Parts: sequence; C-alpha cells; structure tokens
Amino acid sequence: MPDEVKKKSIWAAVSHSAFLEALSIFNKETMPYQYAMVCNSLGNALTKYPTAIHSDNFEKALFYYNEALEIRNATHFPFERSLTLLNYLEAAWHADNSGNEMNPQRFDDMWAKAEEVILINADPQLVTDAKDHQYKLTKLKDLMYT
Repeated sequence: MPDEVKKKSIWAAVSHSAFLEALSIFNKETMPYQYAMVCNSLGNALTKYPTAIHSDNFEKALFYYNEALEIRNATHFPFERSLTLLNYLEAAWHADNSGNEMNPQRFDDMWAKAEEVILINADPQLVTDAKDHQYKLTKLKDLMYT
C-alpha cells in the first residue's frame, strides 16, 4: 500500500492486529485449514512490513510459515504446501543470519524445503522456483568455501 513511511508503520500495526484476531478465531484445533491460511498470509504480510527496530519480521514470518506447514501436508494440500515452502524460502534469504555468515542449519533447512517442493511436483513453475533456490544456495556455498 503506497503511503508515507510513518503511515506504513501504522498500517502494518493495524494489519498485524487483524491477523492476530483472525488467528484467535481460526485456531489450529477447530479450524486447521483456515488457521494455516491465515498463518501463511501473516507470514507474507510480515515480509512486506517496514523494517522493525526491535525484531526481525522475516524471522517472525518463518515462524508463521512453519505453523502453516504443520497443517498443509503434501498428501492433502500439495499445492498449498509447495507455496508455503517457497514463501518460507524467500523469507529465509532475508532473515537475520548475522550471528554466522554461513548458517549451516538454515542452509540445510532451505535445501530440504526446496527439495520437498521438487518432490511434491504440484506445479511445474513451483518446481522451477525451487530449483532456482537450490541454484542460489549452491552458489552461496561455493562462495563461502572458495
């Protein structure tokens, strides 16, 4: 939503409150599909919010994507799972890795998520996107170890 920087922060706060309210209505136990949908959407919103001073919106997005992935399994929701996995990968590239230049756990997690999208094979474009992530991960690994 184009607006002044100051207003964007206000819109982000209002949006975040609305998502949290939706999660209180669509909870994991009674409405899991809707809960996963809201978690995925909240993760997407967090990646678009203005940079937070005291927290990492991308790390928060990863949490909500993982929440969605607990419900969006490959058997019942292959397309939705693939989309959430790819959303997770996009956020993971931007999440704070400052504590370790080459975070091996994050690298392995990202590789596994890309591989899962390829194995699910829900859509050719999603498979291509996953392979692009693996290509970038390979380039990162080569860069770090040369």
